[in-house]
Amino acid sequence: MPKPSVIMVCGAAIAVAVGVSSLFIVWNGPGRTSLAAMWADRTLGKLEKSGADLLAHREETKAAILESLGDGPPVSASGEMSTRKIDDPTELPVEEVSFIGADNDSLTALIGYPTDRPTPRGIVIALHQTTDIGMREPMGLAGKSDLAFGALLQGAGYMVVAPEVFTTGERAGPGARWLTNEFYQRYPAWSAMGKMLADNETAVSVAMEAYRKRYGAEPVCIAAVGHSLGAHNALLLAAFDKRIDAVVANAGFERIASDTDAIRWSRDDGFIYMPALAAATRGKAPLTWDWEDVLIQIFPRSQMIIQGLEDPIFTNEISVAQASRSVEEAYRDEGHADRFESHLWAGGHAFPMRFQGALPDWIDHACKVQRGSAG
Repeated sequence: MPKPSVIMVCGAAIAVAVGVSSLFIVWNGPGRTSLAAMWADRTLGKLEKSGADLLAHREETKAAILESLGDGPPVSASGEMSTRKIDDPTELPVEEVSFIGADNDSLTALIGYPTDRPTPRGIVIALHQTTDIGMREPMGLAGKSDLAFGALLQGAGYMVVAPEVFTTGERAGPGARWLTNEFYQRYPAWSAMGKMLADNETAVSVAMEAYRKRYGAEPVCIAAVGHSLGAHNALLLAAFDKRIDAVVANAGFERIASDTDAIRWSRDDGFIYMPALAAATRGKAPLTWDWEDVLIQIFPRSQMIIQGLEDPIFTNEISVAQASRSVEEAYRDEGHADRFESHLWAGGHAFPMRFQGALPDWIDHACKVQRGSAG
């Protein structure tokens, strides 16, 4: 496997050769350059899992993923909520909603409605990274301005719903943020990842009900967009909630099988994602699924995967390309090559503005393709 420095040199050469002004490599998808594709093919070698293999074993790996997520209470399908307007330093109106989740937990989310059109282009579920300010960051109310992708999409005409993870923001006290010990005392057979999935599924129901009440119609599109923690939450939400038409995951994973820090998915303390993976991530049991198996659950709906070459958290960008390449093969073989794309870019654990700026039209097109009305 090439070292990151070699990757960067090759990537730079590709970018110069094809005249890309901002260094990035399109690995898969209809827009990738032949030179980048050739380099990807030579670098990655033979696929560990073919697209056909992924599709053939999709039900088997679905069961394995669900087993790792654990057993929790049934997901709430209720769209009931209470709302309050919040002090908003931006020009776009945002409301905070409260609702009840699967485990009778009080959930919160921010909802931003577009102001310049009679009905939104669709709904976007905007999922935040690991941060103490939670849902406020993607909506541009706090945190990093370059991670305010929810506010960007709201300004582009979407109704945006940003749920808050149960261990942060207004849902957790300062001494309890990003700690899951109490959760596992209550639900030893569940997982924090499963809980976040259930909460986000409930948020989709709430978003749909809010849309119906405000606009008197069904939403024409529902997409999930996330960064880091929000990215793997977006992928799992799309994998197990068929109401999601399209998903964008930025800086969200690397393959567990080759991850030198695989224990991150099953830590002994702090924020423990999935305890059921403890043996596999420590080499004491076989790994029954990996992230490409999550991605294939989303097939044939549209996906965009984005990963930085210098990401200090998910450091094995080649494994992201390997997973993406396997999934892209399935899309291509089944006649849906235009519905999957993945990108490597020369940067760290960030969400490049060039990709954020493309989101409104990309989501719009992806939803039209999914719902059969693409022009």
